[in-house]
Amino acid sequence: MTEFYSINAENENPQNDYQLQNLGKQTIMAVIGKSVRGDWGEERNYQSQTFYRDTTSDDYDNAFANKLLDIKPPYDLQKILDYHLDFYLTKKHGDKLKFIKQIKYVVLPIIKNRKNNDIYVELILDWINEREMKKQKGKQSAITLKVENINAPTQFQVNSDNSSQTQQVSYTENNVREFFDELKKDIEVLNAELKDDFQIEIDNALKQLNKGNNINSRLLTIGSLIKEVGINVFTNLIASPIFELMKPILGLL
Repeated sequence: MTEFYSINAENENPQNDYQLQNLGKQTIMAVIGKSVRGDWGEERNYQSQTFYRDTTSDDYDNAFANKLLDIKPPYDLQKILDYHLDFYLTKKHGDKLKFIKQIKYVVLPIIKNRKNNDIYVELILDWINEREMKKQKGKQSAITLKVENINAPTQFQVNSDNSSQTQQVSYTENNVREFFDELKKDIEVLNAELKDDFQIEIDNALKQLNKGNNINSRLLTIGSLIKEVGINVFTNLIASPIFELMKPILGLL
């Protein structure tokens, strides 16, 4: 079994639409069949043999990904994520950040390999970003951002819970794109997992930017990734004048 998901007891039905079906101790590995004719030349019959293997946590990860992809309407998948997160926190006494990592690094890659997944990937990333932002707010000073038109110079007022000082920051859509260009140069030297994390956030931020949508939370998430890796790693970005302009909105002041 696995610690992350709510799974019904064996030989019982799930308690609700959100709970995963118990897969049992073994699952089908392969079914091999062949057509055979009797000794007297009678009509061919089909015979098959089923092979089993022990059920693993990977099977439940795939089952969970399938449940998310099957949910209709798609936006209800966030209710499933919250349901299993609540189970993990209250029943397993797990860590919220560990569950978010499970979704981000295990379940999301499975879904990205499936067809017609764009909506589901975006909704899962939104869910991850929202939960990571709540986590950050508990550790960092609160940031209030007032946004006008993203296609024009935009005024951002950054307020700190521990200070009465404010700072006015202005940047344009072109500034954001220039920032991403510099950042992409630096992530090339990171390991594949970290590079993918950054690329996912950049791609989704650009998608929302092209739609004229607010990308503040995505920029803050990218800023938190930069801090996790270590700001000194991003030599091209640090050397660029655009970095000083973007630092406030990245939460890197």
